[in-house]
Amino acid sequence: MAPSRLLLVVALGLTGLGLWTFKRLDLDGPEPPPTSGPTAHARDPIVLAAPDTRKTTPELTVINDHGETRALSTLWPNRPVLVHFWATWCAPCIAELPGLNELARQSDGKLTILPISLDRDAIEETRKYFAAHHLDALAILASAPGSPTPEVLPTSFLVDRMGREAWKAVGAHPWTGTDVQTAIEALQ
Repeated sequence: MAPSRLLLVVALGLTGLGLWTFKRLDLDGPEPPPTSGPTAHARDPIVLAAPDTRKTTPELTVINDHGETRALSTLWPNRPVLVHFWATWCAPCIAELPGLNELARQSDGKLTILPISLDRDAIEETRKYFAAHHLDALAILASAPGSPTPEVLPTSFLVDRMGREAWKAVGAHPWTGTDVQTAIEALQ
């Protein structure tokens, strides 16, 4: 291929990539308003479902770092819970773990955070990952065999004090925002 032809092909490719990036960044239009239902895009601020519309959270079962299998509902003592499904191979999951760790440190017992790993050998992988990245405020949990799990990671949901789903998001969420603190206070 002649150098001038190769240069033309590269230039067209870069132009296409630039247009794709521009469209991907959604710079050509306004953001849609946040979804007000219980499932929203993760980058949207948390908008809790009205108490009378909340559904009971499905019973999930986890394995803790001591190898004990527990029903998720036994892990929160009458307070709001953030259930977070993640894996070490999931880049968006990894990106939000420091924010979750900081949220766990600052929650002062107002919120229980349950990060449930879907890794193969999840307890060991989580233990190694948390130690290597100084994520010392998060519990080490894995999904038990047969327990329902989401199809997309990360997936998070806030559960109210009565075990009902108040908010759910698919995708990474910025856990250090004021919307998180507002939601926690509202769930008290």
